Amino acid sequence: MTFDEHLYSSVVEALESTADDERSDIYAVSLFVYDEEDDPRFPTVTVGTNTETQLQLSSNPPANFEKPTPCWTPTDEPEARWNYAFWRQDGSGG
Repeated sequence: MTFDEHLYSSVVEALESTADDERSDIYAVSLFVYDEEDDPRFPTVTVGTNTETQLQLSSNPPANFEKPTPCWTPTDEPEARWNYAFWRQDGSGG
């Protein structure tokens, strides 16, 4: 399998594994590409997404929301929308 094929199938698999209702909430997809154990024979792709729901959570967290770190507060909505630090970090890929 070529790297392009691997990349494409990884993205498709990650997005297809996302629940239908959540998939329609996605507005951005990120790709983190790296080599397992720094070996270029083993390229790895981690697919991440951000959703409108996550944007609202990071922009206007409920009172009982436990922040990942105390300083996890975006300065404005564009930062919450586009800064990867405010995206979901659960490794779900979707």
